[in-house]
Amino acid sequence: MINLQTGKPVDIILPNVYRYTNKQFVDLFFEQGIIRLSSFSKFRNFPDEIRGDKHEGDGSVTGKSGKDGFQFHVMTQTGNDSYVFCGSILESDELKKIFTCDSCYRIIHPLEFSLSISNAIVGFKQSYQGLC
Repeated sequence: MINLQTGKPVDIILPNVYRYTNKQFVDLFFEQGIIRLSSFSKFRNFPDEIRGDKHEGDGSVTGKSGKDGFQFHVMTQTGNDSYVFCGSILESDELKKIFTCDSCYRIIHPLEFSLSISNAIVGFKQSYQGLC
């Protein structure tokens, strides 16, 4: 639970997050504190849509001014220097099958978990969390 000190008390309860992976990585995490992180560039190389996305981190914006007809188009690619930790808010044996994993672990306090990971990464700058 996140407790904000504002004019009135605000408590935020986040859902549990389930990380689907293979047992060897679960064991490494709990026995040695080693966690497997990925990146957008890695996701671009997966052949399947479940794990892969050829356009992960890509974006574009197009605009047009009605007054003078000025048009612009901007394309971006972000996250190439970022780590990504994906999970699900659903606990499901079906998801294990879809991701071809034999195990998963539950993160009860996802914000605190994220802060612990980010504090262990040299040069860490910023975090973004949310559903996608």
